[in-house]
Amino acid sequence: MFLDGGNPWLIAIGESSVLTSGAVVLAHDGSTRLHTGHTRIARTVIGKRVFVGAGAVILAGSTIGDECIVGPLTVVRGDIPPRSIVVGNPGRVVGDVDSFAMRHHSAVAQAPVWPHEGWMAGRGITDERRREQLDALRRAKSGYLRATPGPPSQAEAE
Repeated sequence: MFLDGGNPWLIAIGESSVLTSGAVVLAHDGSTRLHTGHTRIARTVIGKRVFVGAGAVILAGSTIGDECIVGPLTVVRGDIPPRSIVVGNPGRVVGDVDSFAMRHHSAVAQAPVWPHEGWMAGRGITDERRREQLDALRRAKSGYLRATPGPPSQAEAE
């Protein structure tokens, strides 16, 4: 992740937001410099509980509303309404978080689910569990890691 080093005070990131690897957040636009002799600067605001995917670029002056999902490699310019899903270059709103969550809640009921602890690199996964996970994902194509403690899913209970 990279935050604009020249003007970091112009960047606001809300609580519980997640910026993944390779994400870039800018507060300046140097493209104006050669033709005007000036670099444009602007506040860049990322709301609360926003997920910014790998390699996404948030351009200077952009505002991302609370609880948005920014897809990987997306380029955000301008204002993104709260609870939106934005993808692409240029980034465009393609859906809403409520529909996204419903779709994945349904999928979790059918897919293999594992806790983070003991099932990820750096979280104690064993060779046997790696093989078990690979075998399950050959059959199911995808699965889920449970983010919060709670009752085990059907796959975990088996």
